[in-house]
Amino acid sequence: MLCTFIFKELLCRWGPITKIITDNVPMYKVAVDELMCKYGIHPIHVSPDNSQANSIVERQHHDVCEAIIKICKGDKMCWNQVVHSVFWAEYITIQKATGLSPYFMMHGVEPIFPFNLAKATFLAPLKHQGTLTTTELMAWCTCQLQKHTEDLEAIRERVVAACFM
Repeated sequence: MLCTFIFKELLCRWGPITKIITDNVPMYKVAVDELMCKYGIHPIHVSPDNSQANSIVERQHHDVCEAIIKICKGDKMCWNQVVHSVFWAEYITIQKATGLSPYFMMHGVEPIFPFNLAKATFLAPLKHQGTLTTTELMAWCTCQLQKHTEDLEAIRERVVAACFM
């Protein structure tokens, strides 16, 4: 499954790569060997995980993993169908440390998507009131990006009700 994801989401989308960095975690060894045989991608091995040194970097990964699990409703087998939306949601979500989204820091503007205007996804109901955690905010943005049918139906009902008022 990891090889399929790398092929579809990296190689097909961004073009060929010749090297991949891995820390020799057993679950990646099979995928890296298959990538080397099929596509000639050679692994660069780095030292195994150092929890003290990597904790700052891996903290952000926790929010991504939790958002994927939340969107998949606990079914970890569908991660490859939602991961691109979660990464995009992470990229446009305002970060606590900077008060800015990575997208804004890169481009100087916040993104406005055509579906925000056409589908009014900004009216998507929040399941949670009050302050959202980063994971909850990323999961909510991911739902908007994926335009889930039930969310669009709830939005349509709110818009129709507002029109009648």
